[in-house]
Amino acid sequence: MNFEGKRIVITGASKGLGAVCARYFASQGACLALIARDGKKLEEVRLSCTFPERHKTFSVDLTSSANLVSTFGEVNLFLKEVDVVLHVAGGG
Repeated sequence: MNFEGKRIVITGASKGLGAVCARYFASQGACLALIARDGKKLEEVRLSCTFPERHKTFSVDLTSSANLVSTFGEVNLFLKEVDVVLHVAGGG
């Protein structure tokens, strides 16, 4: 599958599988919206990705529905359209 130019949202992107997926999709030419609670780790992941300037981080706790709505509003402004959502965040 070709991910060049695809716009991908990844939750839980600051560590583990989310971070691995972020690096992979970035290496394949995707533009990423990276979401997680830990802003410092999230920024480290963004900077470790290919072409970090193509990606944006959103540090937020998605267990709050108010945060969910406002964050995805910001994601939509950044990406314009979303091709893939990869929900890797843990928790309830």
